[in-house]
Amino acid sequence: MFRAKILAILVFILTISWVNSLAQREDIRKLLKEKLRGIEETRPTVPQETLIQEIIDAYKGKDYDRIVILEKKLSKLAELKPEEMLILAEGLWLAGEAHRAVDWAKRVASLRRETVDACRANFIVLSSLYLLERTKEAKNLREELERGFCGEVLATEIPLLEFLYEGKVFEGEIEKVKKLISQVLYAQFNYLLKKGKLDQAEKTAYRYFALTGDNAQGGEFFFKLAEAYLAKGDRALAKSYYQLVISEWDLSRASFLSKFRLYQLAYERARGREPLPQRTYEDLLGYITQIKSKYGSLPIAEEASALEFEIYYDLKNWERARSSIKEFLSKYPESNRVQRAKELFCKVMVNLSKDLLEKKRLGAAQAVLTEDEELLKDTRCGDPFYLMGEVYFQNLAYLGSLGPFAKAFIFGVNKDNKGELLLKLSFIAFQKGETALFQELFSQLERSYKREVSDNPYYLYLKAYQISASDLKGALSLFEKVRFLALPSYLKVDLINHFYRQAIARGNLGLAYDVLKHPAFNAKESDYVLLLSLSFNRDPKLFEAVFAEALKKYPDSPGILLISALYYEKKGNLKESAKAWQRLSQQNSELASLGQRQKKIEELFDKARGLVY
Repeated sequence: MFRAKILAILVFILTISWVNSLAQREDIRKLLKEKLRGIEETRPTVPQETLIQEIIDAYKGKDYDRIVILEKKLSKLAELKPEEMLILAEGLWLAGEAHRAVDWAKRVASLRRETVDACRANFIVLSSLYLLERTKEAKNLREELERGFCGEVLATEIPLLEFLYEGKVFEGEIEKVKKLISQVLYAQFNYLLKKGKLDQAEKTAYRYFALTGDNAQGGEFFFKLAEAYLAKGDRALAKSYYQLVISEWDLSRASFLSKFRLYQLAYERARGREPLPQRTYEDLLGYITQIKSKYGSLPIAEEASALEFEIYYDLKNWERARSSIKEFLSKYPESNRVQRAKELFCKVMVNLSKDLLEKKRLGAAQAVLTEDEELLKDTRCGDPFYLMGEVYFQNLAYLGSLGPFAKAFIFGVNKDNKGELLLKLSFIAFQKGETALFQELFSQLERSYKREVSDNPYYLYLKAYQISASDLKGALSLFEKVRFLALPSYLKVDLINHFYRQAIARGNLGLAYDVLKHPAFNAKESDYVLLLSLSFNRDPKLFEAVFAEALKKYPDSPGILLISALYYEKKGNLKESAKAWQRLSQQNSELASLGQRQKKIEELFDKARGLVY
């Protein structure tokens, strides 16, 4: 990758010499800067000196598997001393990574020609070639070494490799080379193990015991065999090897890890079928805690950490599961178990939020969501925010639910919540007067989730509002469904009042009267006055119906008395008109002055008639 980037940069540099236009050169400079910036951004964030020191420490501690992991993290730009390269080569060789060991050892041999270090490096190369079964190359290198400076330095090592790999007679004393034998066979065992040749690896282990007399290494050998069989899915055979390690090498690290594995196998066998005794969970979690603290650098620590949050999830201990997953994601961001951890994290946060909200611990739930907001965003988990918003929404604190609902929408929610979330966001947008946003959200809701929300009172409320723009009768019909559903009363009142206002505004006085008579419409005096005023000259028949009802409901209404006086006067019924004016003048209202004036006018007319007649 790095070489490809360098090549790309060289191509750009050469291209500049072909370009005559200053503008073109400037464009290329910009592109070149971007390429260089890309290289800078790919530089390792972990200081290489730290990694190299960790490799040296792992070598001293004989933690060769750790060296394998650390070597992969080294930058291609890392500058290593030959002695550090030699440590890497030997560590990789002993870990069974023959190919990579050869690469590093050859570098040392090239840099330190005709030195003891070069001979040690060539020994690693030769041994690795035997492991890789590249016999022709091994023969050529062996002959070359025997003829040169290393022939004397490796006078014991080369014949020993011929003895171990070619079956030739070793003329030296085995007792004096046991350490060297143990290294060669240890490397061979690990190599065969990684190649999946488990039968040959086991034979190598027994050969190791026979030639070195060192049975102490058996715990590690058989534990690794157990791990390999477990990885292949042969749990029964793996279990037998774990039990062998525990019985023969108790108190060793391999024994401790084998006990953990047996607990793990018991847990996984029972999982989903039957609950294990509480003590089993406690013991297993105890092993996990020790593995994380004592053997944190081993690959099994990652697996134990993942198992920990699985157990807490099964036990429904949401707080512990949350902490365990966060710790895992922080420590193992490149793990192939990250996806599972994120999946469970979302479920854990949903359940934790439910628990806290059911216990009315709104503040605690809010604090948890605030603390983990970035991780929830990263895991595309908006459901906990949806639950928080739902609490506000159900308590009619609609604006309070906006923030949580917005985050739920942005982060993403479970498909079962998508329709409800869109509906509630649509409602809030409508309430806030955000017309464009409402239309966008509501359109998306109807396209994708109409069936799921078709009976929801909030959907029917919004739908009635929407269709009232073109079909008031249809909207009023839809209101009949809303009327008896669990929708706040004030929203029902708002909806039917809207219909009345719309009918009035459009001059549909007949429909306005239908709304006026509706049981859910709390018709006020002003509503009757308005409808009577509009229908007075426009629709006499409707006026008569409204007038009769208005007189019964509000016989002393100043507005209705005024309309009565005018109506009777128009009909020529001056007697009833005069009565209406008289009653109006007695009302405690601004309109009473009209009645009083009319009364004086009537009195003046009476006097005038008396003088005339």
